[in-house]
Amino acid sequence: GVVTATDVAGWPCEYYITIKFDNAAPTFTAQIDGRDYSEADGIWITSKYLTLSGTITETGSGASKVYYKKYESVPSANDKSTFATNYKKANGNDGVIGADTSTSTATYSGTITDLKEGQNNNYILLLVEDNVGNHRLDNVVYHLNVDSTAPTIDTSTGIVYTNGSTPVTVTGTCFDKDSGIEKVEVSITKEDTVIVDSFEATVADSD
Repeated sequence: GVVTATDVAGWPCEYYITIKFDNAAPTFTAQIDGRDYSEADGIWITSKYLTLSGTITETGSGASKVYYKKYESVPSANDKSTFATNYKKANGNDGVIGADTSTSTATYSGTITDLKEGQNNNYILLLVEDNVGNHRLDNVVYHLNVDSTAPTIDTSTGIVYTNGSTPVTVTGTCFDKDSGIEKVEVSITKEDTVIVDSFEATVADSD
């Protein structure tokens, strides 16, 4: 394009503008607290906030922002369509993370807060946008379960005597109200806290 300015005396001045077209939406990756998301049944996290990060691939106008929207149940097709249409409007999103374009690969990183405690209470949609408004809604619905409370252990095993060769039996119960008990480890130390043995105990009931 050309911009021409002419003064009263008739002298023209021309300025040339290069116009480039970008009709392609960017693509992006997403990690939850540094982990790739790949579990259909959701992943457990240990707090009501998380770090969302990843890379953005954009070959035209440049990467701009990543928008997110939180839901307390699985978002419907209408929810997805509404978010993709209204993501820039008031209440159309729950947060925006700006892209860092200081390196050859655009990246983004931000914190999502106020997640709900427990299982099946947090579902997140993500949408990426470039600098001219081309945008792409991620096909993945990020399903997050929050367990911010450590399990408890109750054991009646106190002092156990052994000659060093006979087995030592430790019994008790563990309780976790959200994600459940994954494993129980028992370690044995001797005098100067030297670990003599460490093994996984059998979990009879994860409740």
